[in-house]
Amino acid sequence: MRFVNELMSDPNVQKKKINTLKRSKRNSWAEKIELDIRKISPYPISYDVTCNHPVNFTEYTYTELLGGMYLQSHSIDINTRLLQLASEEHSDDMSTHDKLKELSIDKYSLGEEIPKRFQNVEDIVFMPGNNIADIASVDIIGRVCSDEKVMVKPHPLTAEGFLAVLARTCGGWNRLIPMDLSGVYFLQNCKRVYVTTNSEISISGFILGKEVINVSAYKYESAGVYYPISRILFNSENPIQSLVNIVNCKWSGLLFPWQEDYIERAEAFYTKTLELREIYKPLHGPINWPHTVIKPDPRGEPKNIEQKKQHNSPEFNKKIEYQPQ
Repeated sequence: MRFVNELMSDPNVQKKKINTLKRSKRNSWAEKIELDIRKISPYPISYDVTCNHPVNFTEYTYTELLGGMYLQSHSIDINTRLLQLASEEHSDDMSTHDKLKELSIDKYSLGEEIPKRFQNVEDIVFMPGNNIADIASVDIIGRVCSDEKVMVKPHPLTAEGFLAVLARTCGGWNRLIPMDLSGVYFLQNCKRVYVTTNSEISISGFILGKEVINVSAYKYESAGVYYPISRILFNSENPIQSLVNIVNCKWSGLLFPWQEDYIERAEAFYTKTLELREIYKPLHGPINWPHTVIKPDPRGEPKNIEQKKQHNSPEFNKKIEYQPQ
């Protein structure tokens, strides 16, 4: 509810989120349908907010995804179940894969003139922004970077101080690709992608046929906004088929520019999430088990050996009262 009045299409909101970075035109369609999607939401809905409700959620959120919009409930459990079910709804329309390829462009306006020494990098670690850096496993990335041909691409939203942390982790400043260069250029031209569940690249890497490797910290990875999708792709024998199933599923919550029935799809998403909420919501109150406690001895603590003997006698122990608390 705190951010319910903030809009994706509001330049002031974007300035607060991305500072001096500029968004590319890729997100214009999602901004155009934003008010339509909000109008039909059965619960309050916010832009780009972390999902931290229990299963019986009472809010929705949405964010951009590959030129489209990604709707979510505020429950990570519901979102994960929903996308798992959507991935099992088989679709034969593989033209969706080609349409997704066409949407693989940078989310932000970034430099496209790539210095020669970065033009042939084959193995790249794509880092999350430093505000969610803990989602990346330092141990995994450190081991990956022991191979000197691996380079690290910092997220465009990375504080200068954090760049020094990355340099120490990956083996030196010479291993860092400038963060203001096009991430999509490097994605299109590399062979192997190391990425966390919080990055769109965990999805677009599969779309472009790259080898995609999860470098998330296991205990934090479900906090990634795209986790409900990427967990499926990381574990699927056929990631492209799984993704096509999700995108073509009417109630998945993924909306794209070629889907003229986006309002029906949004309504189907809201209906399906409410169905799952009804099935999985708790049917009991908070579990706070009563504890058995011993009342303190009204005579106080024993002060000498004789009192200890008296307190430990069977006669005294029979007088001990128990009560729930």
